[in-house]
Amino acid sequence: MSDEKIKEGDIVQLRPGGPQMVVKRISQGLIECRWFDADGALHEEHFHSHELKKIEPGKLEGYA
Repeated sequence: MSDEKIKEGDIVQLRPGGPQMVVKRISQGLIECRWFDADGALHEEHFHSHELKKIEPGKLEGYA
């Protein structure tokens, strides 16, 4: 699934692993993602597409 083009609303993860994130917006070559940490705090950050992989919802890959 990670080879598909990432679009708004997709579930993604950093290539090395980490939390599931939702793609909020794609603009000027950056992908804006949102996710919640273990304490329930909302985070937002921008990433380049080569840093992310698309994943199946509910499937954690390489999360430590």
